[in-house]
Amino acid sequence: MITHKDPIQIFLADDDEDDRNFFTEAITELKMESKVTTFKDGKDLMDYLENPDSKLPHILFLDLNMPCKTGFDCLKEIRANNRFKDISIAIYS
Repeated sequence: MITHKDPIQIFLADDDEDDRNFFTEAITELKMESKVTTFKDGKDLMDYLENPDSKLPHILFLDLNMPCKTGFDCLKEIRANNRFKDISIAIYS
């Protein structure tokens, strides 16, 4: 449960560094309590999520076209794992 004191945990997985920077900047301008964590590809994202000690996001923005592991691959793995059932996912390409 999110309380008014908890920052919203936002994850972005995108292989384009400029897109990651623009996204982080845009979220910062919203002036809401949030923490943005970015990943350069699907493999880095899944490596992080599969660590049992990792803090999970409230929402994940997922690029479909990434090297190493695509957004489709990540989505399939995330939805197959009950631990991630509460993560909202926004997909884009």
